[in-house]
Amino acid sequence: MNLIFYDLETTGISKHFDQILQFGSLRADEALCEIDRFEIRSRLLPHVVPSPMALHVTGQSIEAVLDPARPSHYEMMSAIRQKLARWCPAIFLGYNSVSFDEEFLRQAFYQNLHPPYLTNTGGSGRADVLTLVRAISILQPDLLSVPRTEKGRPVFNLDRLAPANNFPHLNAHDAMADVEATIHLCRIIRDGAPLVWERFLSFSRKPAVLRFLEEETAFLQFERGGRSPRVVTALGASPSQGNTHYCLDLAAGLDELRGLNDEELATRLRKSPRLVRKVKINAAPMLLPLSETPEFLLGGITEADLLARAGAVREDPELVARLIAASEGGATVYEPAVHVEQQLYEGFWPDADARLLERFHRVEWEDRVAITSALSDPRLRRLARRLVLFERPDLLAEDHRVRLADEMRCRVLGTSEQPGPWLTVPAAIEVIDKLLETVGEDGRERMASYKAHLKCLFSDGGRPCDGIA
Repeated sequence: MNLIFYDLETTGISKHFDQILQFGSLRADEALCEIDRFEIRSRLLPHVVPSPMALHVTGQSIEAVLDPARPSHYEMMSAIRQKLARWCPAIFLGYNSVSFDEEFLRQAFYQNLHPPYLTNTGGSGRADVLTLVRAISILQPDLLSVPRTEKGRPVFNLDRLAPANNFPHLNAHDAMADVEATIHLCRIIRDGAPLVWERFLSFSRKPAVLRFLEEETAFLQFERGGRSPRVVTALGASPSQGNTHYCLDLAAGLDELRGLNDEELATRLRKSPRLVRKVKINAAPMLLPLSETPEFLLGGITEADLLARAGAVREDPELVARLIAASEGGATVYEPAVHVEQQLYEGFWPDADARLLERFHRVEWEDRVAITSALSDPRLRRLARRLVLFERPDLLAEDHRVRLADEMRCRVLGTSEQPGPWLTVPAAIEVIDKLLETVGEDGRERMASYKAHLKCLFSDGGRPCDGIA
């Protein structure tokens, strides 16, 4: 199966309200030999204010991201979708991708009216190399050279980890350079820990994770956040979120848990260290069978004793049910999102709308306006109107165009009566003023230019300039 390594550079860290500026990807075979690569950049969306820190870290100037020669964000995402669809089915790999790049990619597809779940549907899977690297640093600490802070804490930032392992990462925070750094680390791990590498790839798809949870009585679970791995046994799926499965830390005292009433049990499970852990079966967890777990990670308990404890849990359906119920009771309840960008996970849209969206991307813009009105899902109608505003505002009725443009303008300038959770011009200027005191000469020049651009947005009676709608 194809392996697709990819990386993004963005205007900030908000998956809902920032945007992708650069996409880099490399298609490799199972031997990690390059087959093809694809890279593209887009210009800035009219309603997005880039984070000054993001521009500073990536070294991009405001002039570059406004370059009219770059494709629009919609044009870029359509090109990405077309290229990746041709490469699929595949396993998508990135560095810290499941929690960052993956979410940005989904949001960008969604906000540009493309099917959002390309990386884990149609036979494709996804996995996060950062999770693999953290696991290898524990399982085989001599395989990778991991930098340390002055206090001795491991540093897994790609821009420090890659050079420490003989990759000349001179252009860190460039999407394609980060892709090349990631595949370099994967080659080291594949050669030095082939069994772990195969496990890692297999868990990129949900069915393999489910089979593992069903077949393994006890196993080692690594967490993406880098906390110490624990030997656990699977309890079962969450009744409210089928892709979340609960597992019990086998260091827990079973007699103690059985003796607690429901309220006491819920209180105990909220305390640290957490006895019940979550496995997201659709998020490429890092798991290891007990038979392949080094003895030093068994917590001082013999393998036979751990298997006996796991068996005792599984043979006690009442305890299992109480543990799952107590864990569900502590789950976060989210209110319905106010802003359309935050509503991706609030249900699938109808098949009829999906067919309309397929046609939307095939026809000319003149025909897309009618499709916009025919969409039944209010999220899609709103996003479609916004796309028409950004790409072909001349096709909108003047009153409609002015209203939408004023809404975007208020959003950028921070003058809306209901300010949202996005970066505004005044907030960005405050950040720039702080950065100007610490950055070098090149950085000061870029930040000064960006500040001048932002101040320009307040000119002309509050109307933005330089093409920002």
